[in-house]
Amino acid sequence: MKTILIAILTVLTIAIALIAGCYARALRPQVETISEPISAQMFQSVIGNNQLPTSASNIWYARSSVGLGGRAFLYRFDASEADCQAYARLINTSISGQEGDSTTPILTILDSSPKPVDHDLLQRAYGLNTATWFDVENIHSGWEGRGPPSSLASIWIDSEQGRFYYYWTD
Repeated sequence: MKTILIAILTVLTIAIALIAGCYARALRPQVETISEPISAQMFQSVIGNNQLPTSASNIWYARSSVGLGGRAFLYRFDASEADCQAYARLINTSISGQEGDSTTPILTILDSSPKPVDHDLLQRAYGLNTATWFDVENIHSGWEGRGPPSSLASIWIDSEQGRFYYYWTD
């Protein structure tokens, strides 16, 4: 009887340790960032986005997943203002109710520079501490709007720099 009790306790201890280990891993952010700009072709192969303008260059991205705790995805690229606006329209065709709706503008003119994204939050919640290139606060003239999925993302276009920004967290 004592041997059976020890065996049961051993199995329970192992099971609890395995569950705790899996839970701890699930809470650790799975982070993917780059340390230098990449090409549109590389972005398309890594992210699966084949819609970037052909003129897109100086592409940066970062993304993170914290299991059920949330996800974050940021990217930016340089292109002409017209190409950035066309890209904003293109990605927004996937938003239900937006396609063909000419009464709801996809982009509006910025009244002032956007507030900076909360880099401390990105670090604490998502483990993203290397997204200093995501500097929307430096936009002086441009556009802002919403993006997919389901209009939950924020997008900005810097008219002076010819730069597109995408920011989404859940």
